[in-house]
Amino acid sequence: LGPDGRSLIFNDWWLPADWSRQICLPDRGTFLAENLSVSASTVFIVGTLGELYTRLYDFDTAGENDTLTYSFLINAASGDTRALPAEEWRRQPDITDGLITGRVTITQDGQGNAARLLRVEGVRDGRTGFYFKHIFDETWSFEETGLSVCGPFLNAPGRGPPAPVEPADFPLRGSLVRSPLFGPSVSVGVDIPRFNLMCSPAEAHVLVNGIPVTVNGVPLVFPLHHVHSLVLETRPREYWLVGIAAKVRAALLLPGEVDEIDDAQALNAVRALFEDRVVVNFQGTVTPATLDLVEMTWQDPAVGVVPGNEKADPTNAIVFEASPF
Repeated sequence: LGPDGRSLIFNDWWLPADWSRQICLPDRGTFLAENLSVSASTVFIVGTLGELYTRLYDFDTAGENDTLTYSFLINAASGDTRALPAEEWRRQPDITDGLITGRVTITQDGQGNAARLLRVEGVRDGRTGFYFKHIFDETWSFEETGLSVCGPFLNAPGRGPPAPVEPADFPLRGSLVRSPLFGPSVSVGVDIPRFNLMCSPAEAHVLVNGIPVTVNGVPLVFPLHHVHSLVLETRPREYWLVGIAAKVRAALLLPGEVDEIDDAQALNAVRALFEDRVVVNFQGTVTPATLDLVEMTWQDPAVGVVPGNEKADPTNAIVFEASPF
């Protein structure tokens, strides 16, 4: 955990030993964690009020390994292709029949992702011990130990919540441009009200003539997922604060309601840009001041990152550029 309790730092043996990578905590990075335990790529955290969360997350499962193949268009692994996005945080049942401390552990006790045993130190009916359950169980059990416990009790009555903080989001505005080798360029505007370097996804709105495209009068949301990709250079822990760009891959998903866009001119503009795409896979860089992404093409390495049928013709790729507004 970072010193503020609101950042979760990790590393992998593929990466430089600089601890510059983070896992987004619950509530878009605003959750205040008291303690954590990790086993078999599964993180177990406890909040300052005794809230309990788990998440399966590592360099490979999150989509950050450039030597593996990933897709946002599948729900489960298919052949050599892994499904994205990564698993979200799973809220574990609250412990309500006793008091708990911040001492938590998770251990792998078998094969498969369900084989994770959670333990939380606590007191029930005046007896000291620990609560325990497997990760997908609905209820907690209690085992008495008779040993002293280490307070404070996080879920004690009267404990107030921590002061709220805002997510580290910032707005971006820019354009999507496709400039084919033959024929005119096609472009639309893009607004991303809340982009976050560590927390994905963001919600993008496509603009035609400066106006968001709508379905039934409501701006249509295009999910924009992003993951950090492999780097070899050592970086400061908070490298983006000193002008170093994050190396990322991103996927802009076209929602199923595209053909229901209210305005015919807007629909034609969207279809002219994306053609028959259902996802646009990008790679590039992002900082708090700039976003520069280029669609992945057949000229990129044939092995890894995204399946070949999700890559664009190199003469027909989409460029995505944006900056704060």
